[in-house]
Amino acid sequence: MSYEEYYNEDCCLVKYYREAEKFRRERENFGYWLQGYYVYQAIGAISPVLNPFAKKGTAPSKYLEQPIELKLSNEREKEKKTEVTETKKVWESRKNFELLMQRINKKFEGSEK
Repeated sequence: MSYEEYYNEDCCLVKYYREAEKFRRERENFGYWLQGYYVYQAIGAISPVLNPFAKKGTAPSKYLEQPIELKLSNEREKEKKTEVTETKKVWESRKNFELLMQRINKKFEGSEK
């Protein structure tokens, strides 16, 4: 964030820049993790050859033929899922409460007469 943006622009920009930095770090961290996973798979593929007690003619395992398909289930998606389930629970409890109130009101309607 530049000096001009900080002092002359909208004050909410600071929050947005902070969130953008957080997302950039998450993406970068995930990239490093994925790179480590690929290195782990590569070392695992050649590990039979590196074993000093391996039989003669031992060949390395095949390395991955295709990139790993990523399933994007990060924290934000989990939060959305929990938010959806919570709202469903709230609406269900509201419906149950309304049914209870209807039953109670029916009991009192008969006692007024």
